[in-house]
This record gives sequence, C-alpha cells and structure tokens, in this order.
Amino acid sequence: MVVQRDGGRSQLAVAPLTEADLRELLYVMGVNEGLAGRYAALLPPGERSVLVRQLRKLNAHLRRAAEAAPADAYRFYQLDQDFHASYVDVAAGPRLRELLRSIRPQADRYIWVYVSALQSEILTSVREHRRIIAAIDRGKSNAAQQAVQTNWWNAAERLSRVVRRVGERGRW
Repeated sequence: MVVQRDGGRSQLAVAPLTEADLRELLYVMGVNEGLAGRYAALLPPGERSVLVRQLRKLNAHLRRAAEAAPADAYRFYQLDQDFHASYVDVAAGPRLRELLRSIRPQADRYIWVYVSALQSEILTSVREHRRIIAAIDRGKSNAAQQAVQTNWWNAAERLSRVVRRVGERGRW
C-alpha cells in the first residue's frame, strides 16, 4: 500500500493487479509447487496411499462444490487451497515450504479477487487435480511435477482471461 500525494491531497494506492504480474506469480508457483508434487510421488507407498485418499476426498468435495447451486466461491477457494496444501505439507522440505509460503499470499491476492468470475472453470480444475492425483498414486514423479505445473499454468491462463474481461485493479 502506498499513499500518493495528488495536488496536496492523499490518495490510497495498492500494488495493482496486473495480467503480467499474475502470470509471473502463477508460473513461479507452478514451478515450485511442481517440485512438491514430484516429491509426493516419491513418498513411500504407504504414505503416498494416505495422501492420495486425502487428495481424492478433497477433489470430490471440490467437484460437488462446482455442481452446487448457487456456487460458493469461498468454498471453492478453500477446497483448492486445502488440495494443494495437502501434498506440499506432506512432501516438501522446509526450504520449499517456506518459499511457497512467501509467494502464496501474492498469488492468492489474484485468485481471491477473481475467483467469483471463475465459477464455470471449477470442473476444469477438478480434472487437472485428477491428473495430479493419478501421477502421485502411481509414483510417477515427472508426471506429478508436470501435472502440478500444468494446473498452475492453466490457472494463469484462466485468470488472465478474467483480468482482460473485467480489468486490472489497483486504485480505489
């Protein structure tokens, strides 16, 4: 937040939400969280099985939230957060978790502002999550990493379309 002087009066300005910043943040999240997906696929089979059950449960809740009428944007947001946090918390090391924690609030700022405009895309995320789950379940580390990255990068594309439609935000 920045206070700017305009002709002797103060004006509140926050860092603008821009399409370029959105893309960079979500691509950075994808690369880094992709590592957590890779590590999740490398967990011992018993730990992986517990994680996969949790991911399937969360994704099923997300699917039901997508099919509910009226759609609850906050529920979608929270379930998506919980889905991603599940494999990060179990598989990522302390440095990667800290890196993701430092970036996540910046990415969440975009997701939260625009999530209500993404109601029709929730089932797309559910399908992408299924690919993440399948790769982790099979212990396919490369596929898990790629599936996580793809989910984030596709989210960047979906959110970019929303930003272009409703505009960038930053001055109130």
